[in-house]
Amino acid sequence: MKKFILPLFLAAITLASCSNDDTTTNPPLNGLTLAKTIEYFPLQSNFNQREVSYYQNNQLVADTLFNSAGAVLSRTAVTVNGNTKTSTYYNAANTITGGNVYTYDGNGRLTHHERLDGTYPVSYTYNQDNTITYSYWNQDTQALEPYVTFYKNNEGLITSLSFPDNEEGYIGFNGTTPSQLITVTPTGAEQVFVNFTFFNVEVPATMQKSITERNNSIIQQYQLNQLADTHSLYIKSYEGLWEYERQFDTDNYVTYTKTINLQASNTSETFYYYQ
Repeated sequence: MKKFILPLFLAAITLASCSNDDTTTNPPLNGLTLAKTIEYFPLQSNFNQREVSYYQNNQLVADTLFNSAGAVLSRTAVTVNGNTKTSTYYNAANTITGGNVYTYDGNGRLTHHERLDGTYPVSYTYNQDNTITYSYWNQDTQALEPYVTFYKNNEGLITSLSFPDNEEGYIGFNGTTPSQLITVTPTGAEQVFVNFTFFNVEVPATMQKSITERNNSIIQQYQLNQLADTHSLYIKSYEGLWEYERQFDTDNYVTYTKTINLQASNTSETFYYYQ
């Protein structure tokens, strides 16, 4: 089966200048944008690792992973220059270990992605028929080769995709809310891959993503589950896979999330800080 769902949280990494601040007292939550998150693995009370992430305009700019003693394990620095965004990865010795470069057009749409060293380029072509073609670098032919086609609904939001072997995936909806991810085999057999549930809490308007931002999240990873993750309601579960316990302030800003991986039986706790 193709990569319909990406693991929901990855190893962390960021700026050496990131604070080693371990406070979890939330400031007043009358701000409009996310400033910082602190995520503890597996729990704050007995964590082995702690990830501190900083944001500007709700976009990640720096991220550092510490061990329980406060030593830096890895970090990421994110820089933006015009229509290009670069994520650079460092290890504990402050040595660059890799990274990614993303290029966007004048409308903010992701058009190109490659590794920091210029290898493994990926292109995204916006076609006249309202589809998007994801092309990857074929090592054998040394050329870009079309691999995934994304399809948009009438609002311009990606809701389905297909692969060259005719395997497909699409999102089922309950009204306007994503309800399930469905896969289709080359023979046409459909299967519900996962069901989504949501809290009856709407994400504040300043925290919601635009259609272009949501599409970028999907095509960058060719993961349709991003449609649920970026919905205007907070996601509550990928049934049988992931569950989220959340706390909100009176303005619907999430202040705490406990993420539970039901298959691996592990957890993390995240605290959110706004400005």
